[in-house]
Amino acid sequence: EKMENEEGHSWRGSFVHEYDGLWEPGAKCNIHILIAPDRIPLIICSERSDNDNTSVTNLAEAIAGEIANLFFRHNRNDCSVPFLWIERYYGNRAREETFSLVLFTHYQPTSLYLGRGWRVAIGRPYWIHLNADSVSELVASYNFGTLMELDNVFAIAAEKSS
Repeated sequence: EKMENEEGHSWRGSFVHEYDGLWEPGAKCNIHILIAPDRIPLIICSERSDNDNTSVTNLAEAIAGEIANLFFRHNRNDCSVPFLWIERYYGNRAREETFSLVLFTHYQPTSLYLGRGWRVAIGRPYWIHLNADSVSELVASYNFGTLMELDNVFAIAAEKSS
């Protein structure tokens, strides 16, 4: 579902994004988008534990390109970095939760052949690892609550669907 932000208004959106994996369709990730006046939009792309397909890391430039195409088409030329992209892997018993700021060599849409065919993508990704406290502070600075509160959207949706 496409959601628009009116100029100068705060906005938050959370949804499951389905994308084609490298070799088959049906991959999915969680997306949080936070927009606040005078702030660069923040996107948190989280690898889902039930995603048995290509990971968000292996298709970062394609997923970010798809999200940019849906939500940020109008402000691509306003600045060199039109949004902040945080990649997140939830923790479990075997590993800690991890976060990375992903920067791209460019943010202009291009066609890129990945796996099964041509896709919209942006530039090559580079990862800078972040600790959970810095991501929590960043999320809090957008005045939409905590990362845990944002994640409640997915927990509520899972309960409703079961």
